[in-house]
Amino acid sequence: MQIDKNLGMALNHKHSASDIKDISSTLASPYTYVVYKDGTTYKAIDTLTKTLYASGTDAATVINSAISSAYNTYGGGSVFLRAGTYAITTSVIMISHVWLRGDGMGELSNESTLLQLSTNANCDVIKSYQAQTAQSYGIRVSDLAIDGNKSNQNGAGPYSGINFTAQRWTVSDVIIKNTKGRGVYAGQLSGTNSIYGVVRHCSLNACNYAGIMFDYWTVNMVADHCIVENCGLTGLEAGVISNGPQNIIQNCPQIYGCYRGIDISGYQSGMGTRVWNNVIELIQREGILITDSPDCSIQNNVFLQCSQATNNTYSCINLDGSVAHPIIRTLITGNTFEKSDNNNDTSKYQKYCVEGDNENYNCVSGNMMYSGYATGAISLAGANDVTTPNIT
Repeated sequence: MQIDKNLGMALNHKHSASDIKDISSTLASPYTYVVYKDGTTYKAIDTLTKTLYASGTDAATVINSAISSAYNTYGGGSVFLRAGTYAITTSVIMISHVWLRGDGMGELSNESTLLQLSTNANCDVIKSYQAQTAQSYGIRVSDLAIDGNKSNQNGAGPYSGINFTAQRWTVSDVIIKNTKGRGVYAGQLSGTNSIYGVVRHCSLNACNYAGIMFDYWTVNMVADHCIVENCGLTGLEAGVISNGPQNIIQNCPQIYGCYRGIDISGYQSGMGTRVWNNVIELIQREGILITDSPDCSIQNNVFLQCSQATNNTYSCINLDGSVAHPIIRTLITGNTFEKSDNNNDTSKYQKYCVEGDNENYNCVSGNMMYSGYATGAISLAGANDVTTPNIT
């Protein structure tokens, strides 16, 4: 796969040692390129040749130039973004075998390396290189923050913080907030599955659509140790969506305040999804909605105050099958269902802990179902569902 070598190459020139003296401490690092802001100018240093590779007033152009050169010149490498705010006017394009790393994601109000979408940029902040003949492979983004600046985007969108159609990629230790689209989106390209993607130790906040979305034809994706807050409220999507088979959503300490907690759907596309050890709290509708997807595993999660939009309407877990695609062979065990952290609060609570329609051969057993469900603990219609023992 040949990437456009002219991307930013007009900026390629050698400068004197004085041009790079302020990053001398970084030149001995393992990074292939170091990008930093000098006044109103962004600069990229080739740490192997110790020369100024690119400079300019547009951050994305300089970053993309370094990423492109890392791939074309060295077959891959790492591009390090020193601390600072990078105004993004066009998408940062990730290419195979390149790692984009910041100087730390900081706090929501005090980021270390921040990529902030410029007013009316109307694009994804970071996305993978896409062509009809090849996908990106082995890419990584870590240790930075992304601000989608959604209130200042006048396009229809949705524009995501990270949009990957790639294989074997990782996003870790990243804060993504205020996107007009999803926080992290993974999809398909030209009939080829996106596989083995990982979103780990990330915080997704105030995304108009899902915080994390693994779309159709994504396989073996993982969302691990992530915080997803107040996502999906505008686009009416779940905090985390899994539309592909064999995906894993695990160890998320807070899926909070979202339109729906987790959505597993897609005419059997979400089959085999595993949801383990998450806390799902103050959700507008269902904690977990499984639509037409069999063979899922829902284990050791905590559900707290679902159905916030309308009292006694939505359940913590809803197995929503169809005649053509019933929910079958799904295991629901070890979960804790609570009305709230204050059992005297009766203002909002779920309809059932677990309910289903067009489902059969499922097992709901070994769960703690405390008082706080409006209609009953379990409502399943399948003749061969197993619903005992549970503690209610």
